Amino acid sequence: DYASVSGDYTACPVGLITELNSDETGFVRECTTNDASCCDMVAAGYSYDSTGTTATTACLVGTYRENDVRIDDTDKTCTPCSTVGSTTNDEGMTSEGDCNIARKGYYKIGDTYHACSPGKTTYGDKKTSVEDCDHVEAGYYIDSVNGSYQECAKGTYSLDRRNSDASANQCSSCPTGTTTTGIGADYVSLCNRAD
Repeated sequence: DYASVSGDYTACPVGLITELNSDETGFVRECTTNDASCCDMVAAGYSYDSTGTTATTACLVGTYRENDVRIDDTDKTCTPCSTVGSTTNDEGMTSEGDCNIARKGYYKIGDTYHACSPGKTTYGDKKTSVEDCDHVEAGYYIDSVNGSYQECAKGTYSLDRRNSDASANQCSSCPTGTTTTGIGADYVSLCNRAD
C-alpha cells in the first residue's frame, strides 16, 4: 500500500497498510501529510507493538492473524494454532487453515496429529509417520539395559539427538559446582544451582 500527497507516493512500512475511504480506490490513499502516518492499518499476518517501538512483526511460525485491524484496535496480536500438534509452514500466516503441518514432536497422518511417545521427538516439523520419531527428546536418554526412554537425573542434562547417536544412552553432567532443580533438564543453562 502507498500513501499519496500531491502525487508523491510513500510506501507504507512493512506490515502496515492504508484504510481506504469509500471514495478511494486501489492501493493509494490521499494523505494530508508527506509521510506514512496515514498507514493506519496492521495487515493480516502481522502483529503490532504500540508500547514502545510501534513496529510490526510478521506472525511467528505457529501463529497467524486473519484480518487487517486499525492501529488503535486493542487486539493486534497473532493467534496460536489451536489444534494440538499443528504449526504453520512459515511466518506471516493469515488463517487457522495455515496451521496444517505437524510441529516438532508430532507427526500427521491424514488430518490427525499424533504425539511421539514420551522421550522421543522428531527432527523438525512436517513429519508424517511414527518412524519420524527417531530422535531422543532433550532431557531424556535411552536406558541401555531395557531400551526405554528415561528423563535425565538431577544434576545432568541432554539435548535432542538421533536415537543412533553414541550419546543417546547418556546425559551430560552439569559443570562442576552446579546442579539442576530436578530431573529432565534439557539444556546446560538449567545447571544454575549450587551443588
